Amino acid sequence: MPKLITIEALRWKGWEQIYGVPVPGCNPNDDFFPRKQDTFLAPYQNICFPNLQTICISYCHKLKTVFSVTSVSSLPNLESLFVDECDNLEVIISLRPPPPQVIFPKLERIWIKRCRKLKSIFFTAILATLPRLKWLTVEDCNELEDIISSEAKAVRNLSNFFQQVYFPTLQEIEISRCNKLKTIFSFTIVRSLTQLECLIVYLCNELEELFSFDSKDAEKVEQILTHSQQVYLPRLYKMHITRCNKLKTIFPLTIIRSLPDLEELCIEHCNALEELFCFDSKKAEQVEQILISSQQAYFPRLVLIDIRGCNKLKFIFSFSVAYHCSSLEKLCIECCSKLERIVKFEHTATSEEGVGAAIDDNYCYHLLFPNLYQVELQKLPSLTQTFPGFEPEFWYIKDCPLIVPATIQVPQL
Repeated sequence: MPKLITIEALRWKGWEQIYGVPVPGCNPNDDFFPRKQDTFLAPYQNICFPNLQTICISYCHKLKTVFSVTSVSSLPNLESLFVDECDNLEVIISLRPPPPQVIFPKLERIWIKRCRKLKSIFFTAILATLPRLKWLTVEDCNELEDIISSEAKAVRNLSNFFQQVYFPTLQEIEISRCNKLKTIFSFTIVRSLTQLECLIVYLCNELEELFSFDSKDAEKVEQILTHSQQVYLPRLYKMHITRCNKLKTIFPLTIIRSLPDLEELCIEHCNALEELFCFDSKKAEQVEQILISSQQAYFPRLVLIDIRGCNKLKFIFSFSVAYHCSSLEKLCIECCSKLERIVKFEHTATSEEGVGAAIDDNYCYHLLFPNLYQVELQKLPSLTQTFPGFEPEFWYIKDCPLIVPATIQVPQL
């Protein structure tokens, strides 16, 4: 079947029917797979589809495994895999026997939706065998606990930690309505995501962290990462996080000095969110001094921050982070009932003075947000101040009763 490009499997209750969409020259009535099987390609280890580019599987309620490792070698040009409404699907790729060196050399997109028994997308053993994966979308998988099976989480050999590479071409991740998922990736994986550009997470009610340390050797790994000069997520430019009600922080300490291309940060209705940038109280002063004294610009391209419906958030920036956000142009905050300040000054010796400027503990002047021109503040009943003398070109303020009018500069119309 050298010319077959697309296979669609639709509404198979017991694998009674397959629908093929071939190019001319391939018989659409060919019976490719036997009936009453629970694995998509396992029985056909010797059949090769050298030009097959897309597989779509929908409403196959008895399907438990999409691929066996022995069958995937017959799909050298597969580019897209779409799986939808497979109620009993447990495994995308079976690991028995162990996988070959490269499983899908050209697979670029995986889209999984409404597979209610699926607990993980990838096993450890296949992470390095997807060299061209660019887009990963997972929706409505309510039993999903891990993007990568929990067996991948332990960092077993710290000496090899920086030598492992996973998902070298992954550009976009979109995860939505996966209500048992607690983290997206461990730092074992994050350090390899050098091409990731967009991260969208929506309605994951049990999500506690976007990026986590492996439970084993967590302190050792954190120490390595904190003192490393590596830049994490160097091409990530957009983050949208919505309705993740157990998420307490967005950025852990280890990547605050990274994200050089981040332009857009939008957080909506994360009711447990306490801070955007995580600073453990024991480390806050040490980290503050490191960040302030550094000549490196953090978040050098961040132009938009939009935060709505985060009712435990008390401030947006620490002074150290605000000092480095020199490119910020637009700040929108709405319906954050406990927000008290835009900028939190960590040390008692720090004071505020001048037009958008602050004085640190060493009595050095710093101009905050020199490019900020638009501020929108709405429904913030606890907000008491932005910072004195700041004069953006455009203010929009509504239902912020505790802001003293004298501290707000309203442009003349």
